[in-house]
Amino acid sequence: MQVFNRHVSGRGLTVFGFETLLISGSILIAAQVHNSLPAAVNALWKIVLVTALCELCFYYNDLYDLTLVHAKRELLVRVLQAAGAAAIVLAVVSVLLPSLIIGRGILLTSLMMVLIAVPAWRLIFDGVTRDAHLVERVLLLGTGTMARTVGDQIRAQHEYAYQIVGRRLPAGRAQ
Repeated sequence: MQVFNRHVSGRGLTVFGFETLLISGSILIAAQVHNSLPAAVNALWKIVLVTALCELCFYYNDLYDLTLVHAKRELLVRVLQAAGAAAIVLAVVSVLLPSLIIGRGILLTSLMMVLIAVPAWRLIFDGVTRDAHLVERVLLLGTGTMARTVGDQIRAQHEYAYQIVGRRLPAGRAQ
């Protein structure tokens, strides 16, 4: 699928979409915990703004480049960095524009929920999408330099669920 003249996988869009729901949902749950849900719902645009800022921090920490973020440790470090950056930016914005504050204590509570929910979601999603039934099997024809390069790139990426099942010479060619 093309988004802004860039190819985006279905896996990438699923991760982005569900994390948008996780971040927005954590803000609403935090508002409920702090008895500020009616005020938060009336200021829905503030929730959208905070969610967009968090998603932007996630993007700049390469959390949506699924070829980089496939190790558990790397995921945790990047989520912590992105959440920290988002918290700093939101703190500065709330000092400069106090009218953007959703409610007292809501940001901190929702941030803690995001720090638990996002890595858990990513690990579950990765486990489910690596199921053998969802993997696309690929057979490479040829053993030349180009076939090896393509095979290496398929193995290196983690955004698409491909599995190389073998390499084969085209018919009529001797090794």
